[in-house]
Amino acid sequence: MSRSTELQRALDRYLGDPIAILCSVRRPVATRIGNPTRIGLIQPTAIGDLIIASGLIAHIRANFPVAQIHLLHGRSNRSALDLLEPGIIGHAFDFTKPIATLRSVRSLRLDVLVDLVPWSTITALICRFSGAPFTLGFSAPGRSRHFLFAHVAEYTANVHQSENFRALASFFGPMETYAYRLRSSFPRPDIRLPYDRLVVCHIHPGGSQARAKTWPANRWVALARSFCDAGYTVAFSGSPADGPAIDDIIAEIEHTGRECISLAGSLTMPQLCYVLQHSRLAISVDTSLLHLASALGVPVVGLHGPTRSRQWGAISANSRSIDAPHPSAGYIQFGYEDHPRASEIMRAISVKQVYDVASTLLANTSSQKMETVPAAPIGENPNYSRMIAHG
Repeated sequence: MSRSTELQRALDRYLGDPIAILCSVRRPVATRIGNPTRIGLIQPTAIGDLIIASGLIAHIRANFPVAQIHLLHGRSNRSALDLLEPGIIGHAFDFTKPIATLRSVRSLRLDVLVDLVPWSTITALICRFSGAPFTLGFSAPGRSRHFLFAHVAEYTANVHQSENFRALASFFGPMETYAYRLRSSFPRPDIRLPYDRLVVCHIHPGGSQARAKTWPANRWVALARSFCDAGYTVAFSGSPADGPAIDDIIAEIEHTGRECISLAGSLTMPQLCYVLQHSRLAISVDTSLLHLASALGVPVVGLHGPTRSRQWGAISANSRSIDAPHPSAGYIQFGYEDHPRASEIMRAISVKQVYDVASTLLANTSSQKMETVPAAPIGENPNYSRMIAHG
């Protein structure tokens, strides 16, 4: 479902179940996947979710190497296609216009359609009327959307999201371990960065719960000062819209001897991957950069308040998660939940806690500093247009 309006989310949440029951009359459906030639996956939003789903996509390709894989996405997560392994066919849809989207989906003549969203009734309805003989989606606790799928996997909120995707993957063949799978190489950006001492910070989450997931700006100022005083350079990543807020933070930090850089809007998603791969450390709130760093094996510290790291945290060996010690922390399980004390939760995470965890992680990872990588010539990567860095 699109994140465009609160009204759309509310309608889906409160009217979705009656609609699902009304539309649950079954037609003949495939009981086995068989040998499909066109497999579709629905993920309207959330770059981070697509990064986590990369393991599911790789598993499908391994089991059905001849089949085309079609990704049905929205505008906000289009850039994630540049991170996934080549060969995936992307289709951008406006999921706030379900009738037009459904017509386009039906024209794809898919053999299998999988809904990766755990709660939306709109995406489940698109599956129901897609014309695909084999449809698959999540059965969410307290919801009736499971009536709309030919086959369902139980969605569990007390496990990591990768485990839920592994439940979907099991329909395509046995899967012992779940591992993210991105492209093997990424283009070098045409800017010089001191990679041997670079700490990348991402301060702004995306999505409808962005405000609740945000750590206060003055905490980022204090944290960046500590890293700068320890000899590191801090780079703040973000979209073009994040630029003014990042500039304000940098203005509070900088003086002689403190070096901070704004990367807001200056990198493509693949270029951001290159920067992360060559940096010393990343620190992020719960958003796409956290999962991207985890997929790349980059040392990363994730800050969680309304979400819990056990469900949405980084899972690589070089990752550490900090969960807010607030009694109302972790109230978000699907993405649409609200809480009257939401604004307090992230404030319960202290600067000292983050700095201590990050410093320990730095000490435990390789002490050998990378050489600064020279800038790539301008125009070296013409296939990548400048776009929003991440959301």
